Amino acid sequence: MRNKYRILLLAASILTIGCTQTPYNEGTPESRPINVEITARAGIGIESRTALGDDGISVRWSPGDRITLWALDAGGAASFEAQPFELRHYDATYDEARFTGTVPAMAQGSYTYCAVSPQPATYDGTRVTYEIPAEQNGTFDGSLDVMVAEPVADAPALVEGLNSNLSLRFRHKIHLLRIRIPGNQLGEPVTRLTLKFPVPVAGTMSLDITDAEATPTINGSNQITLRFDQPKDVGDVVYAAIAPVALEESDLIEITATGELYESETRTMPGKDFQAGHITPIAYTVPGAGGPVGTIIRFSLKDTGVNTLGEAVEKLWFAADGITLDEGSEAKPFTVNDKGEYELVFPNDSDIPARLQQAGALTVYYDSEHATVSKSCTLGTLTIPGVNHITLPNVPYLFEEDFSGASNHDYSNSTDELSGIGLPGWGASRYEVQSGRAACYMYVGTNTSSIDNRRGRLDTPFLPLKEGASVSIKVSYNIGAPIVSGTLSSQWSVTCEFGTQVGTEGAISGDTDMTQVVERFTPADGGDFTNPLPQSKTDILLTGATSATRLTWRAADYQKVSGGWFSTITAKYFYIYIDDIKVSIANQ
Repeated sequence: MRNKYRILLLAASILTIGCTQTPYNEGTPESRPINVEITARAGIGIESRTALGDDGISVRWSPGDRITLWALDAGGAASFEAQPFELRHYDATYDEARFTGTVPAMAQGSYTYCAVSPQPATYDGTRVTYEIPAEQNGTFDGSLDVMVAEPVADAPALVEGLNSNLSLRFRHKIHLLRIRIPGNQLGEPVTRLTLKFPVPVAGTMSLDITDAEATPTINGSNQITLRFDQPKDVGDVVYAAIAPVALEESDLIEITATGELYESETRTMPGKDFQAGHITPIAYTVPGAGGPVGTIIRFSLKDTGVNTLGEAVEKLWFAADGITLDEGSEAKPFTVNDKGEYELVFPNDSDIPARLQQAGALTVYYDSEHATVSKSCTLGTLTIPGVNHITLPNVPYLFEEDFSGASNHDYSNSTDELSGIGLPGWGASRYEVQSGRAACYMYVGTNTSSIDNRRGRLDTPFLPLKEGASVSIKVSYNIGAPIVSGTLSSQWSVTCEFGTQVGTEGAISGDTDMTQVVERFTPADGGDFTNPLPQSKTDILLTGATSATRLTWRAADYQKVSGGWFSTITAKYFYIYIDDIKVSIANQ
C-alpha cells in the first residue's frame, strides 16, 4: 500500500527513471509475456518518492508504489498500454529504485514510452483520469501525488530482464496546500476546515500522458473539506491536495474552521497561481467564533452486525419520509469506519433539523455484502442549533419477527395478506393473530363417512437479500401445538412442515404445498397466545436463500397419540403457535 504521508516538493520536481535495454534478437518475438525491470533514479532536488521526509517537503519511494507504462509504436498505436510496474527495491539513500512488470513480447522497432504514477482511475487511449476528493482528512495520501513522465521517443523495444538505456522524467501534476495553525481563537479544537475556491479544484482530473507539460483539466467541486480524524489545535499542520489552477489576487479563497460547538468567522486569502508540483504554505490563525456551528447529529454504532445479520455491515445511511438528507442518504452512504462515528451537519438556515425533530425518528439502513436491513432510530429532543449525540440501534437480524407490532385478528378460514394488521409482506391461511404471537391451524372434519380437512399456513415476507445474492441462512423460532382430544379419550397431535416458498407473492392457501420442506415434525405439546411456547428450534440451516425466498410454516397433517382402534376425531382445530423468529446469514 502507498504510504499516506507522501508529499510533493516545493518546486516543480522531476524524477528520473532509468530503463535499460539489453541486446535483442532479430526476428519475430516470442508470444509469451516477458518480465521487465526498470530503474528509477532521483531527479532534480528530490531525495525519494512517496513517503514524507524529515524535512516535510521531500518525498521518497515506499513499498507498494506503482507506475503505469505505455509503449506506442512509430504509428502511434499501443504495443501495450497501462501496464503496472511495482516497486521492487530502493537503495539506502533512495538514490535509485527498481520497478518490475510484465509486458507482451515486443517486436523490434522504435517506440515512444509514456508513464504515469500512480495507476489512474480510468484511461481511454492516452487520456487518463484521477479523482481528487472534495473531502480529505488533512494528511497527504500518496495516491493523490499524480505524476506524468516526459515521453521518451525513438527508444528500442523492452526485453526480458533489466533494461538500462531508457530515461523517464516525471513531473508532479497536483498542487499541495500546507496549512499550519499558529494560533486558535475559536476557543476549542478544530474538527474540520472548509476552503471555498472561485473555480473547481476537486473532482475528476483528466490529463494526456503524451504531454507532461500540459495543465490538467478538472471537473467537480469548488470546495475542499478537511475532516480530521482527531481535532487539530495550535502547532498542528495539515495538508490539502488540489488540482493546479491559476488565480488572480482578486480571486478570493474563503477559509472557515469548525469545532465541536462553534464555527469560526470566515477569512479570505488572495488567489495565486497554484502550479502543478508546488506547495503553498499557509499560516492560518483560526479566528474567533462567528456563531454556533449549526446543528450536528452525531451517530455512534459499536455493533458490527456479525452476531445478528450474520456478516459485517459495510455501509449505512438514513431516511426520513419527505426529508432530503443528502449526505448520509442512500445516494451518499457512510462507509463503516473503525471509530463507528457518523454525523449529519446542517447549517443554521436549514429547516431539516426542525423537520426531523417533528418526525421524531429516522430509519437507518445497514448494508452488508449480501443484504440491506433497516431499523428505526429515535431522535429524542434535538438541540437546534447545537451538537447532538445519538447511539444507533444495533444491527438487526436478516429477518426477525416477534409480532409485537401486530394487531389482533380472530381466527379466520380465509387466505389473506397481513399488511392491514401490521405485518406487511406476510401471508396467512386459516390463521389467528394476537398482539405478540401468530398461529395457523388445521381443521379436521374427518368421520366415518366423509373427509373435510383444511390446512393453514404462515408465510413471511421475502428475505431482504440483494438481487443476485444466494446465501445459506440460519433460522430460529419458538413453537408449540396443543394436543387435541377425540372420542374414547383419544389424543391427537398435528404435523408441522417448515420450509421455503420461492417466488410467490401475497397470500397462499394452506392447501397448497410449499416449494421446499426443510423439516416435518410434531411440535411439543402446549402453547397459546399468552404463555411461553414449549419448544425452541435453533440454527436450522437453509442453503440457497435469495431475495425471492420466503419462510413458511404449515399445519400439514395429524396423527393419533393415544387411544384405541375405534377412537376417532371429528370437527376439531389443531393450532400451531409461532413466535420469536430470527434469521441470520450463516457465517460459515
